[in-house]
Amino acid sequence: MSTFFKKFLLEDLSKPQIYLSAFGKHPGWNDHIEELGIETETLALCRSIFYVKGIGGLISAGRWNKPIEGADSEKIAFDHFFLWHRNHAMIFGLLWPSSDGKRRRQYPMIICVHCVRLPLNWVLEHILSKLEELKKICIGTESASTVRSSLAAIRNSLRSKLAESPPEEPHLLSLPEHFDQFANHPDFGTHRQGLIRILYQFKNQLSIYGKGIYNPKNFLTQESNQGDLIRLPLGTDTPVKSISAWIPFLRTQIDWEVPLLLMVPRQHRWSDAIFGEPTQQSLFCLKASQEHLPLTSDIPYNFNDDFLQTANQLLDSLITNHLAKSSTNIFGYSAELTDHKDRALKKASFFKRLLKL
Repeated sequence: MSTFFKKFLLEDLSKPQIYLSAFGKHPGWNDHIEELGIETETLALCRSIFYVKGIGGLISAGRWNKPIEGADSEKIAFDHFFLWHRNHAMIFGLLWPSSDGKRRRQYPMIICVHCVRLPLNWVLEHILSKLEELKKICIGTESASTVRSSLAAIRNSLRSKLAESPPEEPHLLSLPEHFDQFANHPDFGTHRQGLIRILYQFKNQLSIYGKGIYNPKNFLTQESNQGDLIRLPLGTDTPVKSISAWIPFLRTQIDWEVPLLLMVPRQHRWSDAIFGEPTQQSLFCLKASQEHLPLTSDIPYNFNDDFLQTANQLLDSLITNHLAKSSTNIFGYSAELTDHKDRALKKASFFKRLLKL
């Protein structure tokens, strides 16, 4: 089993914590930024897998420069929100076009926060504005020292905010109040057909990650560690609202132990979700147009009336009951998002013991 599955987002779950980091390229450095704020093994793995091996590997190989047969020539810029979730921790970050001191512009700059035991709603409300503030500073300066000092100041501000206004929400994930608008959004077509097609994809091609089915023993070999990618409609009027809807909805279907990476471009109406360990192949989506990578909701699956009834009952349950204990996912297991702290600690401890076998 890879280090990613053994270590990623599995740090101490006993109390809320915040770690802010930056990497990529910036004019203050003649090459890649040195490791700024890489205080956890999770952030080191994020930089290595997402940036160095993923984005860096694709750029070095010229993958995004090669014409794609049957696809248009639209260029998708580095300008994304991303949220990487697992168990009771997450990384939330921004990436945008940048350059180094020698004006080489192939690579982005990335800033991100590793959050432990913080509710998603709290993260989106309190951390996003600080990331946008730091991004603005980074874009407006060519000084490495200004980037370093600003990152430290904003990290301290976030930690002070956490101490002064700790989250009061009992659960780390919850369906948003606008979930009914999300489920019936025009992005999914008439009668929620697009969302039902996505559930069909879960049922038939992503069941290995299913909540109630997932077994880490199935990921012991390198070959089994390849992440699976699907492209989802935005389903809301803003990228941030899309994150607040997709993450909890996906977690009603996908086991909390499965690393889930959601990447949302600012200028386009889709979200890319990777389940498991990302690879260059799956991260190609960052700059892939919709002609190259169509929405899963547009795939004309043929499903029978029984599945259609099951999927609609599931969606109705999520909308009306907001995950009552009787709610089940597409695999027939509990769709609850109300995991408590003691249960989370017990699950994380079991998972770590299993990985040592």
